[in-house]
Amino acid sequence: MKEKSGIGIVTQNGIWFDGSLYSCSLAIHEKWFERARQVGGWPVAVKSQDDEDQIVIINEDGLKINCYPIEFLPCDSKKVRAYYSEFQRLMTLRKELADSTRNSLPDKHLR
Repeated sequence: MKEKSGIGIVTQNGIWFDGSLYSCSLAIHEKWFERARQVGGWPVAVKSQDDEDQIVIINEDGLKINCYPIEFLPCDSKKVRAYYSEFQRLMTLRKELADSTRNSLPDKHLR
């Protein structure tokens, strides 16, 4: 079992290391990917086992965290656009409902 060490880069798409993207519970919990989208990426120390390419260990403040590869599934762009359109429609309805509820409540200052 040969260990490989290196530097991974936290990006908005995942932790980039040795040609692959990875994720872990710490990165999700601390919103690393959102932060990388806003301020740019940063390096992290990484170790992996050659015989277990799917697991990358990140040393963050002395912690060893298992990271797993991110697999992107192919998807139909028409379905994605339809999903996005429906999501936007529902968000608009939700806002309209909240606005109408807020407008129908009696104003305390008018009493």
